[in-house]
Amino acid sequence: MSGIHINPFEPMLKRIFLLFIMFSLVFGSVLYSGPVFNYRDATEEEVVLDGEVGKSRLRSSVPLQVLKNNVFINVMVLASFGNLTVEVQKDNGITMYETILNTDTEDQLLIPIADWEAGNYVILFRDTYGGHAEGYMEIKPN
Repeated sequence: MSGIHINPFEPMLKRIFLLFIMFSLVFGSVLYSGPVFNYRDATEEEVVLDGEVGKSRLRSSVPLQVLKNNVFINVMVLASFGNLTVEVQKDNGITMYETILNTDTEDQLLIPIADWEAGNYVILFRDTYGGHAEGYMEIKPN
């Protein structure tokens, strides 16, 4: 018999290749859903907090760390203590950002600030125990 030789695995290989391409397109975009730039590339400054939040009432053990650069304010939760209200106000009292963070399930909050006006801001934290903390920062022009 002369003629055409058909590889019996060819249709299956095409399907596997197509599945691989579809998987890469769909799940590749899901796996990386962050910004197209790395916020850690910018110089970070620590925002010093004063006050009492969480179950501890010692100033030295505020269970939060706040870093700021020209793109984000990065709030890192160091211990869980329930709901935490996070608010950022401009020096004129206008609230620029506000949310409730569940510290039992979330350990980081990124607040985008790249399009905010340059100026002085305060970040405020209030917990369900009546505690509060605040930190002052300057946002510089980009």
